[in-house]
Amino acid sequence: MTACQFRNQASRSAGLASTERRLHLIDIENIAGCPLPEVALVRQCRRRFIEVARPGDSDLVVVACSPLAAENVMFEWPGAQRIIREGPDGADLALLGAWEDFASVRAGFSGVSIASGDHIFAPLAARIAEAGIEVTVISQKNSLSHDLRFAANRILCFNPRDTGPTIVLPKWRTSRKPNRSHHRARAELAGGRVL
Repeated sequence: MTACQFRNQASRSAGLASTERRLHLIDIENIAGCPLPEVALVRQCRRRFIEVARPGDSDLVVVACSPLAAENVMFEWPGAQRIIREGPDGADLALLGAWEDFASVRAGFSGVSIASGDHIFAPLAARIAEAGIEVTVISQKNSLSHDLRFAANRILCFNPRDTGPTIVLPKWRTSRKPNRSHHRARAELAGGRVL
């Protein structure tokens, strides 16, 4: 499915109740914990992601990866839009671009989950949360960016090999001082720059 076809599908779904529509942005390499996850690991990630995020039938799921991981992801994550991008931070940049692609329908999302712990998503998470949309970050605990944890409304621990209940990490108190990069991101957002 191309990005254009996916945008059209999203537009057709715009009439659904917002409480039933969420967007899931998944950096498969990050949640798998390796740049080239084997088929079995991709399958485990998908199974565990479904248990953790509980995507609904009308939710939009976007999975990004590098060309090296594309074949495994293509076959093991049916029903999702799969984006392939090469280069440093290719999957991250593809997911950031996907959010911009949904400009016409994203106000209809009741929640957005970001399945990655990468710092690059912190400004986006802050923008989405400030727009009144709940942001859930799903990440391996040891790879979760401090700024991303601060920007999200809810944090879920992710380990593809886990079973049973999901660990919900406590939200940092609002008195916690974000580091300089978070202040810089907020200042840029206030100035209207698209990050």
